[in-house]
Amino acid sequence: VKIIWVGRIDERPKRVSDIPLIAKRLIDKKVNFSIEVLGDGPDKQSLMTQINEANLNTYIKLSGWKERGDLMLSLSQADVFLQTSNFEGMSVALMEALSQGCMVVSTRVSGVEDLEHNIKFKDVLRVYTVGDIDQACEYIQELKMNTQHISRYEARSICEEIFSIAKCIKEYERLIFSLKDNDKVRIHN
Repeated sequence: VKIIWVGRIDERPKRVSDIPLIAKRLIDKKVNFSIEVLGDGPDKQSLMTQINEANLNTYIKLSGWKERGDLMLSLSQADVFLQTSNFEGMSVALMEALSQGCMVVSTRVSGVEDLEHNIKFKDVLRVYTVGDIDQACEYIQELKMNTQHISRYEARSICEEIFSIAKCIKEYERLIFSLKDNDKVRIHN
């Protein structure tokens, strides 16, 4: 399983210390995997220390930031996008991962929790409670199995359908018209 994590390496918002814990659990479950961490930040050295102390260097690679083309290539080669955040807005990295055909395993954070109950994401997204390493590992294995019958094209199609600019504009229009029709709200041009 090729797993990718993208973001600012910062413990408080991103909970990067879960990456080595997930790796250890996957090893215990005898899963053949690799994790590529793309990004940088104030807790990079701490993460490197955790990886070294746990002898996880052959499983986890810290790649730093990549140019957009190289990032998209890494995402397109990954099976699963992992998001370990304590808190998050709607993650652009998650949308980019889906656009490249990655399956997603994410903590239950803002934006993602809206997708969790959308039937369109049932084969490409799994959401777990922050800190539940066992559930994250179970979902990684489950989604890896899904890649055998769900094509990358299907993941990209779902992403385009939900997050395209055209779709977003239609949703904004729907919101504006619903507000405009409400007598209590006045919209000024």
